[in-house]
Amino acid sequence: PRDAPRVLEAAEHCRLEHHDVTRLALQHLLGARPRRVQTLVRGDRAFAPGSLDEFRLTTGAGIQVKRLRAAGLLPIVFTNQPDVGRGLIPAPILNTMHALLRAEVPVEDIFVCAHDSTDGCECRKPKAGMLRAAADKWDIDLGRSFVIGDRWQDIDAGRAVGSYTVLLDRAYSQCRVVDSRVVDLAEAVDVVLERLREKGP
Repeated sequence: PRDAPRVLEAAEHCRLEHHDVTRLALQHLLGARPRRVQTLVRGDRAFAPGSLDEFRLTTGAGIQVKRLRAAGLLPIVFTNQPDVGRGLIPAPILNTMHALLRAEVPVEDIFVCAHDSTDGCECRKPKAGMLRAAADKWDIDLGRSFVIGDRWQDIDAGRAVGSYTVLLDRAYSQCRVVDSRVVDLAEAVDVVLERLREKGP
């Protein structure tokens, strides 16, 4: 039902299916990017895994997403994947990464933007096209949803549609305005569940 809250996870490194709309997330609920997939960090910049050898799931991600589902939330990943559009990552490799993700982490759906930053699309974060597409497909009330992510683009997309935002605070996050800052996915889930208790059904 449209009035049910959802969790969105932003995942920069995950993609199982291409929905021609626009992690996740784990990067990255209606989701931004909870850390379900480990981020590669070089200096103060974060990078998505470029091969199956670099692809690693975050320890405990499946357990944390199950906590969200047990609370009645629908975990969805939305992810920018420009390396696919640039030809740096073959789509079958990304599909395999997402298959591995979904085998271990019970996400409901994955929305992907394969456009580059110069393409001018409406789906690439920080724009909220993927979130709106998820809302249309799953009958989601974005104003009662949560976005978890580790970059400013995730959070800005969530704020643009009125979702409650939770930042996994990292050196590369570059995020100034967010509803809540946490250190890991478990704490992010704690914040979401506590807010649900405060708000009630």
